[in-house]
Amino acid sequence: MSRSLDAVICGVGGQGTLLLSSVMSAAAAISGLKVVAGETHGQAQRGGTVSSHIRIREKEEPSPLVPLGSADLILSLERWESMRYARYLRQGGTVITASDKMIPVTASAGLTKYPTDQEFSDFMKLVAGKVFLVDASAVARELGEPRVANSVLLGVMAREVALPFDVESLRTAISRYAPRGTQQINLKAFEAGLKGEGEVLLWEARKRS
Repeated sequence: MSRSLDAVICGVGGQGTLLLSSVMSAAAAISGLKVVAGETHGQAQRGGTVSSHIRIREKEEPSPLVPLGSADLILSLERWESMRYARYLRQGGTVITASDKMIPVTASAGLTKYPTDQEFSDFMKLVAGKVFLVDASAVARELGEPRVANSVLLGVMAREVALPFDVESLRTAISRYAPRGTQQINLKAFEAGLKGEGEVLLWEARKRS
């Protein structure tokens, strides 16, 4: 098990990116690791970009922001946001993104262009080692609570990424940091993601012979 991780979590305001950051940080702390988290808030209340940087180490405390080109993981609640933050990803890094499309006002007005499915796929093939596209919102709706899509992504992460902490520490962190009264449904969403529900491996780089 690797004892370090650099991750960037991104999405738009109201999607629950900060819960992801809190849970991952708590899971690392529970496991006795050093963790530093840095957060940036755009126009979060208006659907603007929100991102968190998570840096986990066994001993030393790293600086709070992940350097460009060094993130092991991009965990995104909106797929255009995963493209925006891909510049942080290291070569061979992993992207896990919800398939949700939240069209910004600039694109609706024709000032910018929202990427097509093909453009998204082509772009990710250039920058990532693996890309998992997850219909987390559909899984959350099946559970009866659309707001737990973020916990579905945590489950996919625990399934697909070599993390410096174990699955049980994530369960404990969700129980502690999910909003009061939603712990059980968030845990169910996490378990659904852990089983691979809603998950598609969109791209995996082939190893060179």
